[in-house]
Amino acid sequence: MNKKQPINYYQEYKVLKKRSELKKLELKLLDSDSPRSIKVQSDIDLCYSKMDEIENAIETYVPDGVDTRTFNRLSDERMFLECRYLMGMTMEQTAEAMYISRDTAYRIRRRIVNENPQGATA
Repeated sequence: MNKKQPINYYQEYKVLKKRSELKKLELKLLDSDSPRSIKVQSDIDLCYSKMDEIENAIETYVPDGVDTRTFNRLSDERMFLECRYLMGMTMEQTAEAMYISRDTAYRIRRRIVNENPQGATA
């Protein structure tokens, strides 16, 4: 699990993206050998590095109080429901879309049914 970050940490991504785009435009206007162009390229690299760090933090985010295994299981179930019911896929298509075997798709379905036994069928 990654360290929880304040929301402004994630919001910084938009600022970094815009800054890198502006720096790229600035770089086009400069001579490639000038010291300023080296500094601008360094700034662009720093923006991309920080953007990668934020992307990784978002990809590995796990809510407080939820262990990684539970989070992954819930993600699988959510994706199964989206594919199977929102997108109207067959079990085979759902399994293929999720890059899992058909048997695993049926196991996920059983897990959902067992957790929600109020007559709902998955």
